[in-house]
Amino acid sequence: MLTLSLVNITQAQACERIVSLSPSTTDSLDALGLGDKIVGFTRYCQLEHPNKSIKAPQVIGGFTDLSLETVFLTRPSIIFGGNSANNTALENLGFKVVVHPQQSLQDIEDGVRIIATACNIKEKGEQVIEKYRASLAELKPAQDSNMRVLILYGYEETNGNLSSMYGAGVSYHADILKLLGLKNAYTGSLSAPILSQESILAINPDIIFVLSSEPQAASVAIDKFKAAFKLNEADPKMRDPFLLVAYKVEPQWQMLMQVNALKNNKVYEIVGRDSVMPSIRLVYLAKLMAQLIAN
Repeated sequence: MLTLSLVNITQAQACERIVSLSPSTTDSLDALGLGDKIVGFTRYCQLEHPNKSIKAPQVIGGFTDLSLETVFLTRPSIIFGGNSANNTALENLGFKVVVHPQQSLQDIEDGVRIIATACNIKEKGEQVIEKYRASLAELKPAQDSNMRVLILYGYEETNGNLSSMYGAGVSYHADILKLLGLKNAYTGSLSAPILSQESILAINPDIIFVLSSEPQAASVAIDKFKAAFKLNEADPKMRDPFLLVAYKVEPQWQMLMQVNALKNNKVYEIVGRDSVMPSIRLVYLAKLMAQLIAN
């Protein structure tokens, strides 16, 4: 398995046929101009500007049901992705697997550099990284640096009470908050801690962001969701995989009504694949969070 320190590929043909094992990887490949070289990717992957004149990449499965046979049939010259239980099996089949970290803002930058190095396009990689840095540098820090924000990865609600849910700990989401001059309300060492209602009461965040690739049915009616998009179902933009929206919700979480975020009506749902994707496109999420904080 190859990592940043071990990648040493100079042949131009090394990346002629690429398989991507994650949407984040696909985003980086696309940004590097390698979208046309992808012959296989997961069902969760999307190309922002697919080349319709060539055959679309073969879907090779998902994170937990990757089809080794399908990967084999795509005849990849190289496979990119994050750490996965599939990597060893793919290497045992003789494939070159290049992994890259996906946990922090720095990891995302490093991942672009790893891919660019493996494909012998280092200069292009630095251009993409510079654009990524410039976009993040445009973000304006919040005026209130003491504002404490809790990020939740979806939730389940039963009779007005929340089940335990995952929150953002040491992660690229926490890095975004820091970049915006905000404090992560969760101060522990876990990357995605399981939070109970009691722990949220103790944390007492000033703002709550609920991130989801799809709207939480318990928190917002379908008609309100459509209104947030300002689109009707027939509009093709409703099927845009990169659509990212946010709207304020008023959850009736009975045990949490005394939490600052609920008392002050500061609970927002951010919906879209880019809200939960550790990719170079996360700048769109960061900009949206900054707008919500400013308002």
